[in-house]
Amino acid sequence: MKVRAIRRLLGFCLFLAVTAVSLEVGARLFFARSAGPRALLYGTPWHRNVTLPSLPRQDMQVHDDAREGYTKYFPREVKWGVDDRGRFPIRINNHGFRGPDFSTEKPPDVLRVLTLGASSTFGFGNRDDETYPHLLEEILNRRAAGTARFEVINFAIPHATTTEIVSMFRAEGVELRPDFVTLYEGVNDAKAAFMGTAYGGLWGVLGRRLMLVELVNQLRPSLGGLPADAWSDQVAAGASERFLANAAALRDDCRRAGAHLIVASHQAKSEHVEREQMRGLRFEDDVELVQESLRPGAEGSEWRTLVRGTDDPNDPRTPRLVRRLVEAHFGGIFLIHARIMRDLREWAAANSVDFVDVIQILDPDRDHLTSWVHLDREANQRVAEALAARILTLPEAASRGVDP
Repeated sequence: MKVRAIRRLLGFCLFLAVTAVSLEVGARLFFARSAGPRALLYGTPWHRNVTLPSLPRQDMQVHDDAREGYTKYFPREVKWGVDDRGRFPIRINNHGFRGPDFSTEKPPDVLRVLTLGASSTFGFGNRDDETYPHLLEEILNRRAAGTARFEVINFAIPHATTTEIVSMFRAEGVELRPDFVTLYEGVNDAKAAFMGTAYGGLWGVLGRRLMLVELVNQLRPSLGGLPADAWSDQVAAGASERFLANAAALRDDCRRAGAHLIVASHQAKSEHVEREQMRGLRFEDDVELVQESLRPGAEGSEWRTLVRGTDDPNDPRTPRLVRRLVEAHFGGIFLIHARIMRDLREWAAANSVDFVDVIQILDPDRDHLTSWVHLDREANQRVAEALAARILTLPEAASRGVDP
């Protein structure tokens, strides 16, 4: 009997192992087809090009958090995107960034712009000619009318936080001798603070190695439900403090490198309202909606008790509960992000840093957000026009005879 029981147990364990491996392989094959073949190597050193900061230069201040380094794409990596027209190629250049190849040495007749950020700047869901860095270069060169030539480098990597952005700028951006640097990010810093509170421990470690676990991490509550303090004022204040410290470090680095920094507010939305209903719902209205929705005792707040054993697929409450969990996940991140953006406005004004309010620019038409932070071509066009208008008024452009 004992031998039979052991065999059954081993058989069951083997079944679970084969099922888990099959699901993991299936997830990797799916994303390899839609995003690029390196998805097959998720969790290995060959999935992303990991760069650790080099020894500090004497003329550059070391920022403690930048020791963590950053990840980026391999030069000329094969990568794909998907939109409603189907699959399309994404051009990764000779430096592992999106866009055409460029030389490290800046040509003498060029005004160089680095657009720092993450997936919104990279252009998630956009074709190569639809990203705002691409459109920004077109607008600048059209308005310069031959008096100067602008080169805009898309210096963004999806999922990057400002800690990684600062590290990447120091390691690779400074030597490009940019004249202008723009920063459009915020949500990833908010997400890092939220995820560190709500999804820590073993699940987080496994998620960095196994794609299936990471997908589950993005969608599931922790076993005891999402903790209410995952988006508390304390968590939001800490995230904002780290973000502004990185912004200040980037400002100082740009000054030493002779580059003019422009920061922009990062438009985003919660998952409480469908895209077709977003027009006219402003950012601050969305914040109030989320705050009310996540208030203890609010209608539908039973998501707080959704734990193992209650998500019965036959329970008629389940679809609504799952929807509430998704809303709580993105809503918590959204509230932290709103705090960061509010503080960024105040910081830019107090420190005389050029500021472009993309949240305000896109507020009337937030249905152009294709997901919680990603933009369609029309929204990218507006972002590019706003940044171009600011760049062309700066002395560095005027000195080349560019008419704003």
